[in-house]
Formats: sequence, structure tokens, C-alpha cells
Amino acid sequence: MGLAAAVALVLVVAGCGSDTPKTTTKPPDIGAAGAPLRGHTYLSDSVTDQGQAHTLVAGTRVSIQFEDSGDVVAQVGCNSIVGPVKLDSGKVAADLAMTQKSCDDDLDNQDKWLYDVLNGDATWKLDGSTLRIASGATEIVLSEAKNVPLTGTTWQIDSIVGGDTGTTTPPKGSLVFTDRKVTVSTGCNTGEGDYQAAGQRLAVSTVAMTRKACPPDLAETEQAILAVLSGDVDYKIEGRVLTLTSAAGTGLRLQAAN
Repeated sequence: MGLAAAVALVLVVAGCGSDTPKTTTKPPDIGAAGAPLRGHTYLSDSVTDQGQAHTLVAGTRVSIQFEDSGDVVAQVGCNSIVGPVKLDSGKVAADLAMTQKSCDDDLDNQDKWLYDVLNGDATWKLDGSTLRIASGATEIVLSEAKNVPLTGTTWQIDSIVGGDTGTTTPPKGSLVFTDRKVTVSTGCNTGEGDYQAAGQRLAVSTVAMTRKACPPDLAETEQAILAVLSGDVDYKIEGRVLTLTSAAGTGLRLQAAN
């Protein structure tokens, strides 16, 4: 099961505040027509409603990633909207859930708006590198995102998968890779370690962290992050999304912040 499929185990409930996951074993089937979208990420160029421009919260764009597994991961500023999607006959048949990070009201409303668009009677059309998604009077026009580089990018931790934490959405946390060093912020402590890259694998040495006392929830999150950043770590970049997977199967999903 892919990382997005694991994230999708989180239930959608009104408001934000619960991380309790719900499991499903149904394998994703994107459909033959949707197969060309696998492994690609699209970012919004425009959004219209009733033919008029629909203004998103400043600094945000709609991001829709189609994973190789057949899952979709969508974002528009705060939470992740995830799950299996089928794209036959120009229609979007989605079974999506949304993570539960606490957002300000504007971002919270925007997350719910995108969730409703994708879970509604949406249609899609791919024309070269341009993807159009329409639902009711709303149309989102997106273009394919180029992969951002591993180094020099601030990668914000979007979710942690595996281990004792299940699927969690940390309130803060980021990684920055330079030539052979990685700087880590867990939302409580910060640190730095060495790494070497070979193909799609990183060999990470011990990350030295500050020793500030953390609240229990942040301490658990910190341990989960550092458990991934130990030894050999497989990585994959799709557009503005970085996925790290440890040898033990635990993982981090990160979004490019810059």
C-alpha cells in the first residue's frame, strides 16, 4: 500500500481535531483512461465559479498528485485530501478522506471546498500537460508540475506513516537538504546530520538534535521522524511532493514550501 493510501485511512469529520485512523483494504483502481496521470502532479493555474474568477487564499494553489499506486493526494493550503480515485469515461469517481490538521478558518473552508469539488460529480479532461477538473459551476485548470530539486528546498512534513504513531499530521516540522547535510526541525527540537545520495536512496548518518524537553505528543512525533531518518532511506520526488521510506517501512510525506 502506498503512502497516500495509508494517509487516506484518516476519517473526515466536521472540523479539525482527531487523528484516529480507519483502515481499508480496497485496492485503488484508477481506470485505463486515467493511467496517463499516474506519477504526475498538477498545480492550479486558474479557478472559476459561475464563469468568474474564484480567489484562493493568498499563497495557496490547488495541488493534485496521482500516485503510481492509483491513489490521489490533493491539497489547497492545509490538510491533505487522499484516497482512491477512478477516472474512466471522463468522470471522477472518488472515495476520499481528509486529514485533520488544525487550520485557520479561511484555510479550513478552502480545504472543505476542494473536498466537496473532488467528491462531487466532477469531470476531468487532460490536454497535453493541462488538466481540467469541473464540478457544477466550478472549474479548476491545472498544469503539470516539474519536479523540484531535493537540495535547496524546504520540505515541510505533511504526514508520518507507520510505527506506533499510525498516521499522524505533525503541526510543524521540516527538512532541508544541502550538498551532503540534512537539517531537521521536528516542531520541538532541531538538528543536523550527514547523508550520501546514490540513485533514489539516501544513506543518512546519525542526526544530532538539540535536547529541549517536548510535550508528549511532540516527543512521540519527533521519535517517529528520526526513526525514518536513520540508515538507508528510499526517496521519491513527484512534482512538489517528497516521499521518504525507511528500510523498516515507516515513512514521511513532505511538501515543498518554496
